[in-house]
Amino acid sequence: MLKKIFVTVLVVNFLVLNVAVGYLVYKQVTDVDQESDESVTDDFLVSQLNQDNNKEDFVCDENCQRVIREKVTALIPTQTTGIPVKLTPIPTVKPTKSRFFSYIPIPGSGNTSNTVWTDLAGTEISFSVGDYVGFKEAYFEVNMKLFNGNGIAYLRLYDVTNSRAVDGSEISTSSQTSTAVSSGKISLWQGNNKYRVQAKSLTADTTYFESGRIKIINEQ
Repeated sequence: MLKKIFVTVLVVNFLVLNVAVGYLVYKQVTDVDQESDESVTDDFLVSQLNQDNNKEDFVCDENCQRVIREKVTALIPTQTTGIPVKLTPIPTVKPTKSRFFSYIPIPGSGNTSNTVWTDLAGTEISFSVGDYVGFKEAYFEVNMKLFNGNGIAYLRLYDVTNSRAVDGSEISTSSQTSTAVSSGKISLWQGNNKYRVQAKSLTADTTYFESGRIKIINEQ
């Protein structure tokens, strides 16, 4: 008889214990869910504080609400995605230079039938390329002809000061009528130099120098 009573009491205690444990587990889960739901938005926290009847005369003013929002915002992870920006290079504008011409007339005229280079008297000029601002290059331009023959007439500039033929100045023609002829780019040395026209003929026919000039190209 006592054994049956003891077993009955033990079973009742076991059932009561299980019910108590179950209630505690349920309460804990419910509280966790409630806390999770209540932490969703900062507005909910503010409203809960304002509705809390257990705190006397407590009102969450604007500063209080701002602090809460800042705290909640700080807890929210953010991710910044960099957007590549394509920069368009600005083209470099090079300054435009202007070219202009100067002409140095060569005085006199002359002729020769010699087959070696011969000075033509009265054709001397003196100048310095340094007097021409922005000096770029120069050319020897003449009117010339070959008289009474089938050979070739030649002309060139001679640098009297430096005792040298001016590089690039040699020109020629086989025409028996006056012809305009221009050299390629000639090499003029620095300094105030004296120049003279020289002439020769290939076959002892007469070479005529009728007029000439030096064309100066300046660039600024």
